[in-house]
Amino acid sequence: PTSKVTANLSFRPLPSS
Repeated sequence: PTSKVTANLSFRPLPSS
């Protein structure tokens, strides 16, 4: 399941800030 979390953070959009 940890693999799913890692992929989620990998594709997550970068902060507009």
